[in-house]
Amino acid sequence: MKKLLLRLTTAVLILGLAGSILYVGFYFYTSWRGDRLTEQLSRQRSEAAQALASETSPTLPGAVEAEAPVAAADVTAGAASPTTGAAEAQVIPGNSEAVVPDAASAPTDAPRSGYAPAQTLAPAADAVLGGAASPTTGAQAASNAAQTQVTPATTEAVVPDAASAPTDAPRSGYAPAQTLAPATGDVVVGTAPLLPEASTAPAEDPLLSYYRELAAENPDMVGWIRIEDTAVDYPVMHTPEEPQAYLNRSFDGSYSVEGTPFLDGRCDANAPSDNLIVYGHNMRSGRMFGSLSRYREEEYRLAHPLVTFDTLEERRTYRIFAGFVVQLSDDVEDADMMCYHVDLSSDAAQLQALLDYTARNALFVDPEVELKLCDQLLTLSTCTSVRKSERFVLMAVRVA
Repeated sequence: MKKLLLRLTTAVLILGLAGSILYVGFYFYTSWRGDRLTEQLSRQRSEAAQALASETSPTLPGAVEAEAPVAAADVTAGAASPTTGAAEAQVIPGNSEAVVPDAASAPTDAPRSGYAPAQTLAPAADAVLGGAASPTTGAQAASNAAQTQVTPATTEAVVPDAASAPTDAPRSGYAPAQTLAPATGDVVVGTAPLLPEASTAPAEDPLLSYYRELAAENPDMVGWIRIEDTAVDYPVMHTPEEPQAYLNRSFDGSYSVEGTPFLDGRCDANAPSDNLIVYGHNMRSGRMFGSLSRYREEEYRLAHPLVTFDTLEERRTYRIFAGFVVQLSDDVEDADMMCYHVDLSSDAAQLQALLDYTARNALFVDPEVELKLCDQLLTLSTCTSVRKSERFVLMAVRVA
């Protein structure tokens, strides 16, 4: 009999030891698998963020380089003189009047490219002569060159009689076209340079695109939570029918000791309630919400004041303003449950109750944050690993 009991005891011990080994092995395997999955998701998000940072801003409408037309050589009945042409007219942005500078100061090799302002070349009124053109005559004609008028609704440039052209035309305005005006006072119908149509549709945000791809893989995903330079960098799940479904599940639904951060079943990330509550495990490795307890340290708080909680539709930034140690209670009206109230800031009485509770119970309060009616709040909750019913809670207010 004694031998039988000894054998049974030995078998039980062996089975217990084997079970413990299997459990520990399963624990570490699922933790390792969950870590690999979340690291992969985090790396892909970082790549999407880098793609967003590397995008160049689109060209602003009108910021198009246009090259001015080259002036034709002066036409003469005899020899043509390349230096007898009219001075180049300057059109100042904001006006359609062309100002013809003095011929002696007009450069002969001025650059012909740049921003959209129109540059009009006005040949001298006496450019066509019966014999050879003289430099003196060309200079006089240039100084009395016709004023070019550009009609905004068309691309026609009308050159009035040279004798009536003012010599002190205003230097302000914008001309939408570049026109080469002949000296004879003829009307020249040209074509304004075509500007590319500005795109009215905003560029797709690579981060939001990445979130939507993940949501297509698992519709339970509603957003992403991240605190810069910490381990908090995870998708956020939401299952209102089974609020704690991801307490011990990875993003792909497989078992995981670490679980995945999840949104309170009463909340809606897309039509946000006053207070969005996100839960996560306090892992000794520091993963998930294991680093939140470090907010008890002032230096750590100052170094990590912001939390981003992006949804599938927009990116959001929150600033942490208070931290609490909360003792859970079955009574939802208990003051210690204030952090877990969903409707807090749309009602003045509730907001005042939160402010009073914060003043009495907060471990720390950011003096630079002042809560206002209808502010959007974010609450992060994790266990303290001290008591089963005790939670460490951070509250933040949306700032962007």
